[in-house]
Amino acid sequence: MNKLPYISVDDTLEINMLILMVILSTLGKNRNSTPILNFEKIQCLFYLIKNPSKINKVLRSNDKEEIFIDSKITYTVESQSVNVDILYSRDKLKVVIKSLAYFGFLDVVSDSSNEIKYLTTSKGDEFLNSIDSSYIRTITTLSKKIKPLASQSAQKSIKSINSLLAGKE
Repeated sequence: MNKLPYISVDDTLEINMLILMVILSTLGKNRNSTPILNFEKIQCLFYLIKNPSKINKVLRSNDKEEIFIDSKITYTVESQSVNVDILYSRDKLKVVIKSLAYFGFLDVVSDSSNEIKYLTTSKGDEFLNSIDSSYIRTITTLSKKIKPLASQSAQKSIKSINSLLAGKE
């Protein structure tokens, strides 16, 4: 008997594109409208959004205020999983970034130190705002709540996540 291939919804390109668009749209700029998300920061934030059960532990380890997260999204198999592919595999995120660029939803800028920063284009923001779903609202709410992590260095976030995964948190 042949079994049909199983593709986790979490691994579909379309879902990952939407998650990244929410992150870039919500967290892409600081209060001065300066782009702040480099590739490594995006990896950390993407990992946390996909694993909301880890968010408060990372916030606490960075001396940030904990947030309320609905247990419906923290007590799922995906959220409890220790899959760290998105955190350490640049290839997966590159595919998502290239796809957003292909559709004209991604803007890339270079700052004064020649570091590349990513954010959504106005076309990307329009597209995202046209989608009215509880999933997008949930991801947007989570993104807004982890804003303090977007402003710190990627190295600090990665160190916190690594400590958490090593069981030191």
